[in-house]
Amino acid sequence: MPGEVTTQEGGTTTRAYGGVDAGIKAGGHRDKTIRDTNTSHGEGRSDTAHKNEQSAEDKAEHDNLLLLIEKQLQSIGALTDFTGQIQRPGLYRFSGDLSFFDWDTLASLMASWKQISNAFPDVNKGSSSLKPEQAKAFSVAMSSTGLAGIQINITSEGVSVAGPLHEDWLSSSVTQIRMAYIRDTPIRGTVIAYAAPASSGRHTAPGLAGHIKFDKLMDSLMGKSLRVVPLAVYLPVDLADVSIA
Repeated sequence: MPGEVTTQEGGTTTRAYGGVDAGIKAGGHRDKTIRDTNTSHGEGRSDTAHKNEQSAEDKAEHDNLLLLIEKQLQSIGALTDFTGQIQRPGLYRFSGDLSFFDWDTLASLMASWKQISNAFPDVNKGSSSLKPEQAKAFSVAMSSTGLAGIQINITSEGVSVAGPLHEDWLSSSVTQIRMAYIRDTPIRGTVIAYAAPASSGRHTAPGLAGHIKFDKLMDSLMGKSLRVVPLAVYLPVDLADVSIA
């Protein structure tokens, strides 16, 4: 298959298909075939090493299953390319410039913002500079709303889209994502996510919830965006100049 790279290590053959596998979420097309059937931990191997290997294999199976289901969903019209509006609830493919955002790191920074901004003045510059009292308020709001983990933001068809990533299915560690992908400049990519349009029906949340404008609160923290539940993130791999024997 064009763009197919095959590697072999420790009785395992791995094929990575260029264009999708960038190690972020269950989006890489990684076909793993286990050749040996010995399921013991092996001499000198710790339980942790065995669990890590099993976790990697589970994620690979998750990746393959998702890609298989994705093709089937697309063939029956259950997966829609986003064109600027969410017409009906379902799965959508969003493509465009994207970035990653780490709520846990931000919470730590907000808790010590005065010291951080004094030590690293370039971090807090411009007309939108954050004041210590604002940082404290944001810290309380993040703690109160439970915002945590890695969030992905993508601009697709001119619309800002955001959603949280599920850490259990990240192909890369959170530390790797922080080091490699959390930056000011965006990268190109694709997100498969569940999205639902707002209903036109009349509804008022009962009790205390009806007294709080949650949309305004979340928009103040996350930015005004279409909020979705991501299932996969694809980052392209350019193999145009790679010669595959």
